[in-house]
Amino acid sequence: RGLYLKGNSFIGSVPDIFYGSSNFKDFYVSDNYLSGRFPPSLLEANSLWYFIIDDNNFNVRIDEVDWSLLTGLTMMSMTRNYLYGSFPFTLCDTRSLIILNFGFNYLTGQLSIPQCQVSLYRFLSIFTLQGNLFSGPLHEIFNSSFHHFLQGVALSNNEFTGSLSGKLFLRAPSLEVFGAGTNCLSGTLPAEICDLQL
Repeated sequence: RGLYLKGNSFIGSVPDIFYGSSNFKDFYVSDNYLSGRFPPSLLEANSLWYFIIDDNNFNVRIDEVDWSLLTGLTMMSMTRNYLYGSFPFTLCDTRSLIILNFGFNYLTGQLSIPQCQVSLYRFLSIFTLQGNLFSGPLHEIFNSSFHHFLQGVALSNNEFTGSLSGKLFLRAPSLEVFGAGTNCLSGTLPAEICDLQL
């Protein structure tokens, strides 16, 4: 069961109609003009696998949303909306994410998340935060856990500072693409960058 409305001209908010939807798995409403907040009943749908809202007008403070009940979520993509706030740590409770895409929004703050790296990155393959306003040392993002399945990282067009640590490339043996252009990074390129699976 799912809702597939990609590529239309829907406007306004999404109705709060998902209570009791124990088998609801896909919420796919990209390429519309939807806005407002996310329906509370949708955020309680622990059967949900896909949450895809790219290219809409959602204006939500993302760190005030409780994602902890979406324990089966495998793909979350919210690129090109008007999301703001800092990284939502309640995503740490999802534990099954494979694709996480917050690209081209207005998210801010530092991105040191050691309190949830082991759970959040357990199966993560694609991690996209490009085109936001994140700041702080880049090396702290991937500093404390092993990223077995991580294949692509997109962090370009933010305000990250500091050097590029070789730990990421050592701890992500499957990494194929790493993008961190247009930030404020400095220092030397780590020798471990040669370990990319090119």
